[in-house]
Amino acid sequence: MAIVVQSGSASSIVASSSTTFSKTVTAGNNLMLIVGVGCQSSDSDFPISSVTYNSVAMTQVPGSQTKARWNENKYHALYYLINPSTGANNVVVSSDAVYLFVVASSFENVKQYMFGVEASYAYNLSYTPSLTRTTQYDGSLLIDIAPWLGGWSAGGGLSANGGQTLLASAKQNGPAYGAIGMSYKSVPTAGSTTMGWTFTGLGSANWQAYGILELIDVDAPITEAGTYTGDATFDVYIPPAQQVIIIT
Repeated sequence: MAIVVQSGSASSIVASSSTTFSKTVTAGNNLMLIVGVGCQSSDSDFPISSVTYNSVAMTQVPGSQTKARWNENKYHALYYLINPSTGANNVVVSSDAVYLFVVASSFENVKQYMFGVEASYAYNLSYTPSLTRTTQYDGSLLIDIAPWLGGWSAGGGLSANGGQTLLASAKQNGPAYGAIGMSYKSVPTAGSTTMGWTFTGLGSANWQAYGILELIDVDAPITEAGTYTGDATFDVYIPPAQQVIIIT
């Protein structure tokens, strides 16, 4: 049963402790909501205190939070919610961030509590960043989250590479200069897949984190209960009922 991609939403905010925007989740089986955040803190601490959907707390995907090595107040992270409420509800991100860029999308027929994660960060990264993910199972769906903070101009733009479908994007041309985008790509046969973006109109003082999240088809032949031993592809295992399996 193929993963179904629902619509995406996005928001950007400056000098505010919180952002709220509406996201509609359509009824379906094995639903999952994903929220990606790019933010800048006023200090070196991670500024996001909570992410909720319809007042239900979302959980940060293990291994998804990245921090700029040379500018340690800028971050990227991903959050998930299993079987979110359907209909139009608010995504609320509470923080003390200076800049806050958020994207969200929902999906059907997703293996619950199981992800593959790739993440990178850099200062003055290439204007055409990319990451390669080797999927483990047929029918996976790759989602990428690409925020950029700093060095943005009024004519700046961002676009997902060929073969990727844009889900949501947001940008600020001032006083916060930055943007965020979310796209997806279906991978029918397991193997190596590269995803990337093109950013234009950027200055010299930029920071970017880039992350790929692999969603697993609900029908993938995986036994989710029990103990995983002798399999190096699994590096996080939390037993049921709230298990999270991260595939590296």
